[in-house]
Amino acid sequence: MNYLSLTDVSLTLGDTPLFTDVTLGIDSGEHIGFIGPNGAGKSTFLSVLTGMRLPDTGNQYRRNDLKIAYLPQIPEVPRGASVADLVFRSNDPKAALVRQYESLLDNYSEEMHGELTELQARMDEENAWNIETIYHSFLTELGLHDLSRRADTLSGGELRKADMARVLASGADLLLLDEPTNRLDLETVEWLEAWLKTGKRSYILVTHDRSFLDRSCDVILELENRTLRKYPGNWSTYLATKTKRLEEEEKAADKRANILRRELEWASRQPRARGTKDKKRLSRIENLQDAPQADLQRLSEFSSRGRRLGKKVLELVNIGVSRGGRKVIEPFSYSFKRGERIGIAGPNGSGKTTLLSLISGILPQDEGRADRGVNTRFAVLDQSPLVADESYTVLEYMKGEADNVRTSSGEQVFVSNWLDRFGFPAAAQRRKIRYLSGGERRRLQLIRLLMKEPNFLILDEPTNDLDLSTLGLLEQFLEEYEGCLLVVSHDRTFLEHIVDYFFILDGSGSVLGFSGSWSEYREMIREQEREDFKETREKRRATATEASKSARTEKKGLNFKEKKEMESLMEEILLLEEELETVEQIFSLPAPDPEKLAAAGRRHVPLREEIAEKTASWEDLAGRDE
Repeated sequence: MNYLSLTDVSLTLGDTPLFTDVTLGIDSGEHIGFIGPNGAGKSTFLSVLTGMRLPDTGNQYRRNDLKIAYLPQIPEVPRGASVADLVFRSNDPKAALVRQYESLLDNYSEEMHGELTELQARMDEENAWNIETIYHSFLTELGLHDLSRRADTLSGGELRKADMARVLASGADLLLLDEPTNRLDLETVEWLEAWLKTGKRSYILVTHDRSFLDRSCDVILELENRTLRKYPGNWSTYLATKTKRLEEEEKAADKRANILRRELEWASRQPRARGTKDKKRLSRIENLQDAPQADLQRLSEFSSRGRRLGKKVLELVNIGVSRGGRKVIEPFSYSFKRGERIGIAGPNGSGKTTLLSLISGILPQDEGRADRGVNTRFAVLDQSPLVADESYTVLEYMKGEADNVRTSSGEQVFVSNWLDRFGFPAAAQRRKIRYLSGGERRRLQLIRLLMKEPNFLILDEPTNDLDLSTLGLLEQFLEEYEGCLLVVSHDRTFLEHIVDYFFILDGSGSVLGFSGSWSEYREMIREQEREDFKETREKRRATATEASKSARTEKKGLNFKEKKEMESLMEEILLLEEELETVEQIFSLPAPDPEKLAAAGRRHVPLREEIAEKTASWEDLAGRDE
């Protein structure tokens, strides 16, 4: 079933054409990953799909009853808003009915009785009475239990979760998600991935999280050079398909170059007069020169010189910090060594950014001491948006730091050349900052930071908003970086490539260490969960056995039918939990069979719900049997 179609749609912002003559159909059940370079117009394209922005040309068809929910990159937070205010501003018709009903109750008078009766009937018809329960369920699952909490007290990740609950709970047919994993902790990224697999919603998600694209999408849309291409398959399939296409275009370009060279040699002879055939041949040369060239993305050399680290880098001795009488970071000690690559993992609100600030010295510790080496030079990339005079051009902003950059080979490079190496060619350097996309601003922050020649890099979500090409450059740089690296990131592929040790925050303030990759850490956690699961199952079996014995010996409490029901429920729960364990093992496989993965995804949520329902029934019976 077709949800939405575009025909020959084009849009220009200012003097920049973003996309031209786009024709696209979006069908029910499609799970689409949307990629493209920073500034290509992905977010703008989503705004066209929502209807918030009209294209310059072309036609758009939308099914009459289609419900769309949109998650923007940056949530809109009204001053003084609570978590409940954020969630219930959804454009879901049920949420709108609830808002209207509550507003009417707040201002109720006898004259409004007829209006109230009519509104109650509409809420009955739309089954809107349980909408608050649905939203609260999503928020609880995402770790937000207090709906009255002020939004301005939430961390960036918690704010993202609240906005996500608004969208996911809306009941929309089509979800448009712009960088949904930004600022989320890794556990929530995995939760979202599992939810999208098990749900029946269609969605388009803009993301540069390669693991997410691989596991959650069956179609890839790419917006590049004002053209939109649609590739069937996930991220891995897209890579293979695009590589083949680029190789074919490169061969065609080489062939054109050979023909053009021969034709130019002929034209250089400059005969006195041209016949009709000669003029056609000249026209052919012009066409060859104007032919589009294959856009092969190659990693340019990108490296800056870092100051040499001394023997002592940074030594932390029992440092800790408290807030409002609560230990945010319990005292811990660590001695950093040259070349270490450390990741920080933990749930949103557990203190990851606080720990980064503590280690860098931005935030003073309440106790302990930090001894920094004489030659240690920090550079910190935080999650704050780029702050600069919006009237500055890209080049002017960069020259505010320095006119030249020293590369790892000792070469002095002009800032303009440095920008060009990192995706800002001469034309882009003349653009004013106000016209840059979020990803372009993030890239600019990053390359200005590296101009400082740091030897201890502290990066808080460095991959946020970066396009895939820039991610490749950043990973290449960090793999060759000889200084210390401390990083917080939700991008599992990035962590897998870069990090080999973790500080783990559990939310209580403790800082634990783990030596290994992210996948090894997650496998350790899953193994612990499996062991805990088996232990819980054995306890339930023992409880069931005792209940069964009690049922045979005691005459009071449950009747015979209820006791048999309780025994039967326990057997069913144990079987369902075994099935759930099998399903979740499929999720943890590095390269699961797509059909098995899809089947496991469809079964996961119903299994959990069935277990919860039967467990509640069993606990009720067991309580009455005591």
